[in-house]
Amino acid sequence: MSDGTANGTFAIDAAVSTCTQPGQLTQSGKTLFFTATDDLHGEELWGLPVSNTPPMLQGIEATSLIYRGNSPAKVVTASLTVSDADRTELTGATIQITGNYHQRQDLLSFAGSGGIFGRWNPAEGILTLTGRATVTAYQAALRAVKYRNLSSKPSPAMRTVTFAGSAR
Repeated sequence: MSDGTANGTFAIDAAVSTCTQPGQLTQSGKTLFFTATDDLHGEELWGLPVSNTPPMLQGIEATSLIYRGNSPAKVVTASLTVSDADRTELTGATIQITGNYHQRQDLLSFAGSGGIFGRWNPAEGILTLTGRATVTAYQAALRAVKYRNLSSKPSPAMRTVTFAGSAR
């Protein structure tokens, strides 16, 4: 670093809490600090700005979805919007029936598209979407999630469905 620039490269991963070379990494607020040592300048403290604002999911309809038991699956939301201030791609999303879930009745489904795949966990009522794709592709995928009740006599309790996105 005799001319003020690094002689070589190294990768910083958000999951790394320590690094043996060029020094220890610590995170404070939105800056990642590390120390680097060279023969000319000795030990120097460096700071890199870090940003990881979670994706924003908003704009879900204020009205309830009306569903009759044993009917074909219905799209949960057609108006949800997705945005991310830091990234143009997301790596996943979860959709969960968080209120009044009935394991043997309720089902969330998604037909994979655009490199995004879905996996239903009936024990917890969670549909997990995975795959690196654009924010726009995830918006389309979340708008394609469907609800179905498998019972001919479903519980009349209103269900609550919660959406969340992730970017790593």
